[in-house]
Amino acid sequence: MLLYAVLYLTGYDLSLGRHQAVPPLGEPYAGPLRARLTPGVEATTGPLGQGVGNAVGMALAQAHLAQLFNPAVPHRRGPLHVFPRVRWRPDGGVSHEACSLAGHLKLGSLIGIYDDNRITIDGKTDLTFSDDTAKRFESYGWHVERVADGNDLGALDAALAAARRVVDRPSLVIVRTHIAFGSPHKQDTPRPTAHARRRRGEAHQATPGWPSLEPFHVPEEALAHWRLARERGARLEAEWSKKYDAYRQAYPELAAELERRLTGRLAEGWDEGLPTFGPADAQATRVASGRY
Repeated sequence: MLLYAVLYLTGYDLSLGRHQAVPPLGEPYAGPLRARLTPGVEATTGPLGQGVGNAVGMALAQAHLAQLFNPAVPHRRGPLHVFPRVRWRPDGGVSHEACSLAGHLKLGSLIGIYDDNRITIDGKTDLTFSDDTAKRFESYGWHVERVADGNDLGALDAALAAARRVVDRPSLVIVRTHIAFGSPHKQDTPRPTAHARRRRGEAHQATPGWPSLEPFHVPEEALAHWRLARERGARLEAEWSKKYDAYRQAYPELAAELERRLTGRLAEGWDEGLPTFGPADAQATRVASGRY
């Protein structure tokens, strides 16, 4: 829902009315937003932890591409920025191994935002969770920032700016939030109440500062402010394209190889030298793959 709202507000080809109804299965907006089906969605993840693993993979890809395609400063972010800094919310057990790897590899382009609302579907997190998250990530080799109030945008901006200045290791910004903030009788309650059910009637009306009871209402002033992102995005894309054109002229072979990889084309002769196995060559798959 948050991603759909952000995409709509920033001007992607998604209608506000479309999200109010349940579309037929297979259409772009049915169920979770999917890469290659929904405009603006670059990657799709599912089980908890998979999103964090995906983000770490993107940061690792950035480091790999910088090493191969930034000839001027191969060990740092140089003239070509292929991926932006990645942001995510850590969930699930898989995230621990992925984050440990990110710290070990010193992936300084990675920024994690931890939504510390202390609520799960079944109740408060202290039912099953007593870790010191900051110390755990520091032990992984991460830089850690803290924001005491998720509604304090100045503090949040300052924490992200501090994280961006750290380029030799990943960063985690721990943000204390309250689920269903401002909603009477629902704030800081388990997710089936505050997160998954529709809010209407008295609770909706009593939410402080909201100007309308109309479902999916977007104030014109807010929409106009969000749509400014289109101008900024167009400017940034034009600047990047200009830099990339200069890069292509200066390093044509590297640019050609980069474009081959980004389009998913296999290199010429990629299968030369692959071993072949006959009926008498039965062996464990891990052994066979090691012979490549």
